[in-house]
Amino acid sequence: MPYDKRTVETGRSIYETAVSSLQLTLSEEDMNYLYAQQVIGIDPKSRIILESKRASAKPKNERIDLFEKVNRQIIKRRWAGGIVIKAVRSSCESRPPYKRLLFLPRQMVTMTLPHRKIKKNAYVRHDGDLRLSFHVDEEIGLPYGTYARLILMYLTTERVRSKDRRFELKSTWRAFLQNMELPWGGNSYRQIKEQLFRLCSTTFSTHIGKKGEDEKHDSLLITDRWFHSSNLIEITFSDSFFNLTQQSVIPLEADKVRQLKRSPLALDIYAWLTYRAHRIDREHFISWGGLRKQFGSSLGRERDFRSRFKTTMNHVLSLNPVAPYVAMNRKGLRLAPNNPADMEWIERQIAKATSLTRAPLII
Repeated sequence: MPYDKRTVETGRSIYETAVSSLQLTLSEEDMNYLYAQQVIGIDPKSRIILESKRASAKPKNERIDLFEKVNRQIIKRRWAGGIVIKAVRSSCESRPPYKRLLFLPRQMVTMTLPHRKIKKNAYVRHDGDLRLSFHVDEEIGLPYGTYARLILMYLTTERVRSKDRRFELKSTWRAFLQNMELPWGGNSYRQIKEQLFRLCSTTFSTHIGKKGEDEKHDSLLITDRWFHSSNLIEITFSDSFFNLTQQSVIPLEADKVRQLKRSPLALDIYAWLTYRAHRIDREHFISWGGLRKQFGSSLGRERDFRSRFKTTMNHVLSLNPVAPYVAMNRKGLRLAPNNPADMEWIERQIAKATSLTRAPLII
């Protein structure tokens, strides 16, 4: 996308002013590196777009920290909406046009299923004022773990692909299991079918707002009808799930899901990073306590959760997913806008998924 000369000059002036304001805190090498970056324009969200033209011997995390310092200066002084980096070879350009995709409902990305089996028939996750609760008959049990997450991805993707409320788990189901390197028979497959039954029997309820203020409550089941025989599994999506997945879904790359499938937390973090990359327009900070309520209050003490979350986050980021800039410290997690090409890629996939025509997806 070309930008006019005036926009480029305005962006360059703001960027250089922000960099110069840091000269007392940065080394000459850092200042020269920042000045060497090329401003190519300002995006629709008033963020200054940089295109890196000069390599640096610094590790990637140190380079990100430099840009974050400039980003904070710009946002703090309200000169613009911050900065984003357009890599010479953007992650969008590196993704083949027919990448295998899976989808998740947006509301089920921000708050997640249990990581392990629990005895309760109700479970709650929090994201600020938004609360997601799961309820199921205690004789059936709540869905949990990797299989439940993969099945939810499959059901959402099948809804997106077929645009139908009723379908049978036949060739696409077998292809999905094969692509995820999951067994078709034996004890593992019995566990997969059990998680499918648990997922289809669970009521998902969302509640937003504080008591005494404006509040909104919604509940949904994934299916209205579930039928299973020795050679057939038939599912009919509920109206609420059918409509929910028409409004907003998040695209995930099947190859990355397969690489992360051994860890429920890794799958949760990957989906969440993709969602945040699409939604974030300024720097955000999230405390470890807030992350624990959202991702894993059942993972022991906060320091245990923090250690496991950091390790898993670094593993997910090593796969180069679509993601915002991420910086972790002792207080929590800092997120900042990243490559605009990533956001454009996500928006295109969402537009295809929510189109009323059948989407030519490969799962």
